[in-house]
Amino acid sequence: MKNKNIRPAAVAGKFYSASSDVLEKEVVRLIAENRSENEGKVFALMSPHAGYAYAGPAYGAAYSVLEKRKIKTVIIIGNSHHAYFDGISVYAKGGYETPLGKIYVDEAVAGEIMEKDKKIYSDEKIHINEHSIETQLPFLQKVLPDAKIVPIIMGNDLMGTCNLLALAIEDAARGRDDVVIIASSDMSHYPPYDAANRVDKEVLDMIKKGNALELEKLLAELEMRGVPSGVSFLCGAGAVKTAMILARRAGAGKIDILKYLNSGDTIEKDGVVGYGAVAFSFGEDIFHGRRQLARLRSQELATKINEKGGEDIINEIEKDNSAAAMSTNGKKELVKIAKDAVEAKVRGQNLPEIKTDSVFLLEKRGAFVTLKKGGALRGCIGRFITNDPLYKVVQEMAVEAALSDPRFVAVTEDELWDLEYEVSVLSPLEKISDPFHDIVLGVHGVQVRQGFHSGVFLPQVAHETGWNFEEFMNNLCEQKAGISRDAWKRGDAEIYRFTAEIVSE
Repeated sequence: MKNKNIRPAAVAGKFYSASSDVLEKEVVRLIAENRSENEGKVFALMSPHAGYAYAGPAYGAAYSVLEKRKIKTVIIIGNSHHAYFDGISVYAKGGYETPLGKIYVDEAVAGEIMEKDKKIYSDEKIHINEHSIETQLPFLQKVLPDAKIVPIIMGNDLMGTCNLLALAIEDAARGRDDVVIIASSDMSHYPPYDAANRVDKEVLDMIKKGNALELEKLLAELEMRGVPSGVSFLCGAGAVKTAMILARRAGAGKIDILKYLNSGDTIEKDGVVGYGAVAFSFGEDIFHGRRQLARLRSQELATKINEKGGEDIINEIEKDNSAAAMSTNGKKELVKIAKDAVEAKVRGQNLPEIKTDSVFLLEKRGAFVTLKKGGALRGCIGRFITNDPLYKVVQEMAVEAALSDPRFVAVTEDELWDLEYEVSVLSPLEKISDPFHDIVLGVHGVQVRQGFHSGVFLPQVAHETGWNFEEFMNNLCEQKAGISRDAWKRGDAEIYRFTAEIVSE
């Protein structure tokens, strides 16, 4: 490849050694001395961008988890320390150079990211003197020598900018498992040593919770606490929030603090800068939530044992187990209830009378019934709010789906043998304020409301259509609710999420 658009090193000899031999030995040493154990598949990292003399252990801890990983593209997000601009600048062609050699841009991915929005563009001048990208590169050149990069610098750290960039990266990297995200950020700037330790721990604890919106609220709260002039808390907040959004949406919920230190650990402690290394990984134990629930139940039962005595508690456990069994049996009955109801009404008969002692079927829960014929949708109607037991809701919605879905003619008796039934038992609706953070495709169903207009997509719609997040929300607004396709972005509509327990034949 020709040396066209190769950005020369700007901070060699300042942030790290300009000697290739010295630099290589330093990088190898920092990784070896700060090696982190991470069994999950790393999706994103937070890494500092200060001089190696101060932040080196955090760099080493972060990049040690990428050793021997099969990564082809590294998307590095930094903030601008020199240029002030609106939007997001991608270094789209060529590459960067350090004393360890050249590292090239993944031009295809860079181009796809820029296609998302006119606010994402390429301005190489913004990158010339910026160190937040460059300081990551010597470590990448050692742990992932064959990887390409996509350098991105954000002009601001507003949530709208973070969400826009997250969606652009998500679309560009869709279907790939050989991409990793690097969020380049130092932490607190210039508080005293002890104060830095306290506030940085608070910020790291919030990052570990994985919610970028809550992190933004915390950073705003910290600003309101009357901090001294010149003190800041997360200089690459936009990069970190973008990585958090992407990790949450990808399901990379294993968040580990790999290392923390500040410059007061090596020099004076009056005004220090904090440095953290964080890994966002797949591989969170899928039974973690169940074990947490089991522990909570165990604590609750232990309290009851002290109050009631062991025999009563054993009876409670047996009762709970019996209810669980009935719940399983009840789920198996749901499809039969839907099918029997449709066949009866299509044939002009009364709805079958149902007598049940199933706790599950007697719960007052909403449900949708979906009918398909030859794999194609034939009807789908549901209800969220109800005072009726679940079995009755399923009966009624099944009949509505067969006979009253306005998109289709009524089901005929000749079609009954070919119908497929699916019942979605719904959780209560939960109003949300930030769909980017609070909706996970394939997990959540969504209802959008605006005035007298409303529309619903069940969780399985995402899988069936293959839509990305933006397509899912746009189509929900436009196709289902009959409102502007971007109403969900502008805050013009109320948005609710829910989950669904899906039962099919």
